[in-house]
Amino acid sequence: MLKLKVNVNSCDYDKRTALHVAVSNNSLELVKVLLNEININVNPIDNFDLTPMRDAEIRGFKEMI
Repeated sequence: MLKLKVNVNSCDYDKRTALHVAVSNNSLELVKVLLNEININVNPIDNFDLTPMRDAEIRGFKEMI
């Protein structure tokens, strides 16, 4: 397991987390790393009412879905 010294659930001004950003950048490897974190929230909702999964669906990133 990767030892991080940051809160992987922290968010930016649009309430987008690292998982949101990794998905929107089509970074499958980073998504995999983040999903292996014990305390990660897999369904955070941003200011656009999107979860990372919904964002992947909208963008057509089938491998992430």
